[in-house]
Amino acid sequence: MDLNTLNNFLTDIAVAPFTGGSRLAWPFLVASVVLLFAFLLFSANNAVLRGQARQLLTWRYWLNGQSGLDLAYTLLNSALKLWVLVPLLASQMVATIWVINLLQQAFGPGPDWQLAAVGMAGLFTVVFFLLDDVTRFALHWALHRVPGLWHLHKVHHAAENLTPLTLLRVHPLEMALYYCRSLAVVSVVGGVFIYCFVGKVMAWDIIGINGFAFLFNALGANLRHSPVAIQFGALEKWFISPAQHQIHHSVQPQHHNVNYGSALAIWDRWLGSWRSGAEAVDLKFGLSQGQPLRDHPSTSHSPASGQIVR
Repeated sequence: MDLNTLNNFLTDIAVAPFTGGSRLAWPFLVASVVLLFAFLLFSANNAVLRGQARQLLTWRYWLNGQSGLDLAYTLLNSALKLWVLVPLLASQMVATIWVINLLQQAFGPGPDWQLAAVGMAGLFTVVFFLLDDVTRFALHWALHRVPGLWHLHKVHHAAENLTPLTLLRVHPLEMALYYCRSLAVVSVVGGVFIYCFVGKVMAWDIIGINGFAFLFNALGANLRHSPVAIQFGALEKWFISPAQHQIHHSVQPQHHNVNYGSALAIWDRWLGSWRSGAEAVDLKFGLSQGQPLRDHPSTSHSPASGQIVR
């Protein structure tokens, strides 16, 4: 490997987490700052939020061992994704074509359904977003409830200081699982729509990502891994707020097994694992001491009582 190749390799690794449709891309980071200022100005919990936001202005919040681990996992996983997973599993386009060919072999030529461009874009965007979100929820639930998978996921939950980079503080095998999930969703939804509508597929994309996912990232997604417990009020029954996700990271036993959702809260409500962001008070993050399997499948949560039941 010559010096120029090595430089390109290292550059790709360093910038990958912050480009394209990544939640850590600069437009979404800026949007989170704007949203934070808006809540500081207009929220009824202004004093509380100001105290939490002050932590973001201290060097100890950003420069510590926990943040160093976040960065190390971010760079490691970026390298593995760019240089191992993508070449090994092929591109989304290749996977989508494989799905189309499979459908053609099983059912013959596509039906060539007709739909107006706006209707097509709306339908595709909604279906993709819903399937993407529910599969994220299902995988996240499994990472907590299956002992072998929890040993991978606890790398993420070991973070005691939440920053936006904590999003990528995950075991490489967990990162691979999420990549495979994403590849499956993109190829299946894309393949089915192209097969049914014979090449007329379009979507509401903004900077290359699903329009709904764009809104999710723009509306403070980076504040989920932060000390600032922003709540969405009545909308929390439908959308996961930063405060709700912070509860998910809480070491308190009554907060285990809750708020698995990524964007939508409806999956948690159906499962009985939904908790309001109003509970995000004086939270401490990390793993519970003496409980290596924090969310072991032998325990379940009772939302009504707030207790762990066996």
